[in-house]
Amino acid sequence: MPIRISTNPLKVSEKYYLLFYHRKFVKYRYAQDAILIDTDSLLPQHITKLPLFEARNLHGRNPVMLYFTNCVLQDNKIFVFYGEADSCSSYLILDHDRFVEHIINKGTKL
Repeated sequence: MPIRISTNPLKVSEKYYLLFYHRKFVKYRYAQDAILIDTDSLLPQHITKLPLFEARNLHGRNPVMLYFTNCVLQDNKIFVFYGEADSCSSYLILDHDRFVEHIINKGTKL
């Protein structure tokens, strides 16, 4: 199953960059995952085990399409901009500390 980069790398600490990537499953259903990359070596350190966000019956032309396009860190929040169902765009807001901790504690150490 091919994976592709979804967002720009975002520096979330002195130690890590955050990168969202997507996988395409059967019937073109898309899922978004995340990886933490070491800022010095640029090697992956932690990766999510399960998809974080998944397209399921979205409203629009392509109900299985969900793609992240960019992310920004501001005021300890990660703003993730995304396209949905080839019909609209939106954003979600993640708590920086909780999200990074989730990837480290619940993800896979590489």
